Order: sequence, then C-alpha cells, then structure tokens
Amino acid sequence: MVPSYQFFSIFFSIQFFFYVF
Repeated sequence: MVPSYQFFSIFFSIQFFFYVF
C-alpha cells in the first residue's frame, strides 16, 4: 500500500494547487 499513498499525495497536491490558483 505504498504506491497508493503516493498517488493520493499527488492527487491532493494537484487539488491544492488548483484551489490556490
């Protein structure tokens, strides 16, 4: 379940970036 965590981290990062933008 290590890769899954990475995927979630990326998705969260993108959403956060979009929110700031």
